[in-house]
Amino acid sequence: MLKTKTKYGIINWTKPNDYNFADITTNIAFKLSKELKKSPILIANEILEEIKSSIDFESIENVNGFINVRLSKNFLIEFVFEILENDFIEKESPKNYIIEFVSANPTGPLNVVNARAGAIGDSIVRIGKFLGHDVISEYYVNDEGNQILSLGYSILWRLGYVFHFKSNKFYIEQEFREEPKILIIDNEEIELDVYRGDYVIDIAKSLKDIVGNEIENLKNSYKSKEEFLDKFNNFSYKIGKLASDFIFNKQLEVLKKYGVSYDSIVRESFIRNSEYPKIVLEKLRDYLYFEDLEKRQFKVEEKNISKLLDKKYYLEHYKNKALILRTTVYNDDKDRVLIRSNGEPTYFFWDIAYHYYKILRLNGSGYIVNLLGPDHYGYIPRLKSALKMLGFENLSILIIQQTNLIKDGIKLDMSKRKGQIYEMEELINEVGVSASRFFFLLRSPSSHLDFDIDLAKRLSSENPVYYVQYAHARIESIKENAKNVGIDLDFKKEYLLKYDFKNERKMIVYLFYFEEIVKKSFYNLEPHLIVYYLLEISEMFHSYYQRYRVIDIEDKFSTIARIIILSAVQKIINLGLSLIGVSAPKRM
Repeated sequence: MLKTKTKYGIINWTKPNDYNFADITTNIAFKLSKELKKSPILIANEILEEIKSSIDFESIENVNGFINVRLSKNFLIEFVFEILENDFIEKESPKNYIIEFVSANPTGPLNVVNARAGAIGDSIVRIGKFLGHDVISEYYVNDEGNQILSLGYSILWRLGYVFHFKSNKFYIEQEFREEPKILIIDNEEIELDVYRGDYVIDIAKSLKDIVGNEIENLKNSYKSKEEFLDKFNNFSYKIGKLASDFIFNKQLEVLKKYGVSYDSIVRESFIRNSEYPKIVLEKLRDYLYFEDLEKRQFKVEEKNISKLLDKKYYLEHYKNKALILRTTVYNDDKDRVLIRSNGEPTYFFWDIAYHYYKILRLNGSGYIVNLLGPDHYGYIPRLKSALKMLGFENLSILIIQQTNLIKDGIKLDMSKRKGQIYEMEELINEVGVSASRFFFLLRSPSSHLDFDIDLAKRLSSENPVYYVQYAHARIESIKENAKNVGIDLDFKKEYLLKYDFKNERKMIVYLFYFEEIVKKSFYNLEPHLIVYYLLEISEMFHSYYQRYRVIDIEDKFSTIARIIILSAVQKIINLGLSLIGVSAPKRM
């Protein structure tokens, strides 16, 4: 968007609320009024007089403090050719970003919630890179924790293993049970926490031989029930790790099919085994305290604080005490546990260590952006508080609201635990990548989204992605038809200089707003603004096409002028679609 230098600073012109009265506008006089202790109208008059010679305008006026400009024909012609020559958006001063999105647990297939996060996150990354920033797209793999153990149980259940332990003796039998009561200790059946989706059956079949070999390593006798349970859970965890790797690789395949790739993949297991957890504990020392079961608080006096990450050492010296981080110092509603009284660090602690790793890669300057689900609102203050303690404040968290799938007019129920899943890959196969991504951007990330599968498959103007893509294809068809009737599309400015483009002016001016929309989409984390823009410019084009004749064999000069303008429209549509990962077909 156009910028103008004045004695009061740089004016960043913006899109007016009603472009029937102005092409560009600024409210800078209102922003300066309090500082200068002057009326906005007087300030606007001063600025207006100063900039008259610096803008190529048709008219410029002060409307109650707002400076409204209608751009000249020459200016708009130059702008059209800047679009055609790919030189119309000013690149930004490069900044560093790490943008993390999707980061689904590797315990099941990607679902529609992940698909929406993928469309939003990947679009933000694409836009940021287009603007010239150094953007790293990142996926964090939660390949540790209780969910991995539950996944291991799930595989063993689906493979039909039943584990018996009695009188310190252990044996296995094959029996496919409807419920996951596959651990029997002293004749008591124990129901394990599992994932019930049918997808587990397919994964289990793929791992059958590997699991069979691993089971051979289990002993036949143990000294105690506790020893057996410890070995059984370690074995189940190992199986869960194998399954999670299998699932994660599949997730990456689906994301690649969706047009999403990552510059960086970080595993929780890497963070746990790195030096970052120890460094973080030391850096947070002044904000830590112990709390016992009676809520009494104790100062942390451990000299070698990294020893607290040794569970055996922790239980020997701090049994029944939790290590707490005083996050209320920076506006969290309560302090947060970092290490439980049983010596186990919390997910929050590992996540702080992971974010410290992000900070290091940004060399202390840059921005961290996380895209999270709607169940993470309470997580924002504690994470921001912890990072502030580490000296970092440039954290942005975008909460993506729930998505409902609508099919045949009915809302589909979905739950991974219950096994009711509409997989992301299933959606892609049914409606296509472009339609999926476009539909997920039809609403602000902060709004609930109803995804109408039947509408997304419809090949008509009712389908918004079809409507935009058809505008692009129709302009391509116009250019081909012109060539077929012998019109040489030689794009020169003289055609527009001699053409009265009053019927096309509104479209040209609207193209001028695209740069502002692109930048807002990135800095406000709102890529849906590009979708809104594409729908509006496509509507302008379709309406124009229905009202006016583009190709006139008797008037080739005007025909070429019109096609030059429409080619600029097509170029913007093509770029807009590419920034959100949607195809721009030339034929439909």
